[in-house]
Amino acid sequence: MGYLLIGATALVVSLSATQALAAPNKISGQLVLPSAGKRPSPPERSRGYVQRVPHPLVANKPVENPFPAMFVVLTGGTPDEAGTKPNRRPVDLLLIGHRFERLVYPALVGQMVLLKNVSTKTGNKGVTPRIDAPGHRNVFDSPSDAGNPLNPNGERELAVKEAFVPIELRDRELAHMRTILVGVPHKYFAIPGKNGKFEIANVPAGSWTARVWYDNGWLEGADTVVEVPARGVKNIKLTIPPGMTVKPATGN
Repeated sequence: MGYLLIGATALVVSLSATQALAAPNKISGQLVLPSAGKRPSPPERSRGYVQRVPHPLVANKPVENPFPAMFVVLTGGTPDEAGTKPNRRPVDLLLIGHRFERLVYPALVGQMVLLKNVSTKTGNKGVTPRIDAPGHRNVFDSPSDAGNPLNPNGERELAVKEAFVPIELRDRELAHMRTILVGVPHKYFAIPGKNGKFEIANVPAGSWTARVWYDNGWLEGADTVVEVPARGVKNIKLTIPPGMTVKPATGN
């Protein structure tokens, strides 16, 4: 009986140690927008012959939600091996009718991304875009696919080679059908929901800086230092500055 007790005690200690090491820790956050009267217009997706000017009747009204053009990423810490290893299963980037699923799409460097035309699931069943990546055609698994018709239910394989270099994917004819694909060197990033909430799980303990990517670069004035605990949840808020000034990124 004594041996069984010792064995059981050792088992409990072993399980407790394993659970402590495997206990998930995460960052639970919220993007906070400035008041409606201080929000700028979202980035221009296309421009005609005349530059866009503010409409006097809607100057102080809420504007389009900017979250689809944003994501949150941690920088400055030390990623672990699991955090930099691409998943075996590809991630999807959807074309829905005449638009992309998101205005900005982050992806782990080296991760396979499937560009899918799912217009058959909408009322736009005849949409056959010709998606190109000028200057970055090597993002396609087969560069010769760039600009070729992507039929409904069709797919293209993509993979980002560099971190924090914005890659514009756009239709050759429809200027509004575009998104920006951004490579991230690790998995510690998150896409905010419609309400600005986000979560980043399994972050190694230590000092990190939470930054906001907006459109084609870093949003200035939204950074905050985060001390990630070894276990538990760290709650943070990132306040979006009224000016929403973007610093163009070139791989930094």
